[in-house]
Amino acid sequence: MTKPYLLYSDVHCHDWDAFSHVTADGLNNRLAGIVQALSGAYEHLRNEGGRTAFCAGDLFHERGKIRPSIMNPVAQFYQKHHKIVRSVIIPGNHDLETNETTWQGNALFTLPGVEAVNAPSIFNANIAGACYVCMIPWQPSVKALLAVMREATSMSPPERTDLIIHAPLDGVLRGVPEHGLTPEVLLNAYPAKRIFCGHYHNHIGFGDRVYSVGALTHQTWSDVGTKAGYLLVYPDRVEHFETTAPKFIDVDELLKDEKTDDESLEIIVKGNYARVSVTDPTALEVGFIRDKLKSMGAAGTLVRAIATGADMSTARTAVAASMERLDESILNYAEKQGGEPLAQLCAGIFKSVETSWKS
Repeated sequence: MTKPYLLYSDVHCHDWDAFSHVTADGLNNRLAGIVQALSGAYEHLRNEGGRTAFCAGDLFHERGKIRPSIMNPVAQFYQKHHKIVRSVIIPGNHDLETNETTWQGNALFTLPGVEAVNAPSIFNANIAGACYVCMIPWQPSVKALLAVMREATSMSPPERTDLIIHAPLDGVLRGVPEHGLTPEVLLNAYPAKRIFCGHYHNHIGFGDRVYSVGALTHQTWSDVGTKAGYLLVYPDRVEHFETTAPKFIDVDELLKDEKTDDESLEIIVKGNYARVSVTDPTALEVGFIRDKLKSMGAAGTLVRAIATGADMSTARTAVAASMERLDESILNYAEKQGGEPLAQLCAGIFKSVETSWKS
C-alpha cells in the first residue's frame, strides 16, 4: 500500500469567542473542536499507513502572547501523538513574535513532540518515489522568500522534492490584493515536484503542481465559502478531506440559488454556524428566524438586522449589521498599506467594537 504524508495549515489555535462556551474539562469549546479536528486528521493518516505530518504554518493565532490555556491543550495533543506520528511544523506569521523567523520568537520552538523549522530544511517524505520535502519558514517579504527558495534548490533535487511554504499565493482569495506570487513565479524560483502554500484560508489547486493548503477549519465569518480541511499527499496524487468542525455558512447566499429549498438548506446548515441578514426585522421575526435555523440543527446562529429607518432606535442595529462589511473593506486596505501585521491589528479592533455594539 502506498503511504501518504499528512499536510495541514492555518490551524489558528485560539479561544475563539463566537459561539463559544467552556466545556466540562474547562476548555474553550472552539479550541477543543480544533484539537479534535487535528486528532481526526492524524487518525486518518495512521489508517492509511502514514507516519509523518507536516504543518504549513500558523498553528497558533495570537502573535507573541499565547496563553497557557491555549498552549497546554495543543502541547498535550502533540505529546500524545509524537511516538506514532512525526510532526514537523514551519512557523507562519502568526506563530512569530515579530515578522522575522528566529528561534527566540518562534512559539513552536519548545512545543513538545514537534520539530519546529527555523531555517530551510529537507525531510524524507517516507513515501514511495524517493520524494523529499523542503520546508521554508515565514519570510518577511515576497522578495526574501523567492531568494531563499532559489538558494534551497541546492539542498535536494527540486524535481523530486515537495516544497512547503507559508506565503500569500495570488488567486486563492477573491478581493485580496495580489503580491506577485503566482504559481509560475514560485515554480520558476523552485521547480519542485509540487509546491504547497499555507497562509490563505482556502484550499485550491493550480493544476497538479501548486496548491493552497487552506485552513484546517473555519474560524470566523471571513471564512464563508472557503474550502477547509487537510491533505493526504501521495507520490502520484493529492487528496483533500474536510473535518467535522462547524463551518460558517451565509444563508443569504444559499437562498440566491433557486434550487435551495428547506430540505437542501437543512442539510447544509446542520451542525454549522448560520448567518442571515434581515431588513428592519421585529424582535418576533428575529426570534422566529433563530428558532427556524436551530430546528434545522444549526450549531449557532447570527441574525444581522439591517435598519433602513433614520430614528435612533434602529441606529444601533444598523451599525452592528454594517460592521462586518466595513471590516472587510478596512482589512483589505490595511493589508495593502501595511501588510499582515496591520491587518491583524485592525481585525482585533473591529472585533472589539462589534462585540460592544452587540452587547
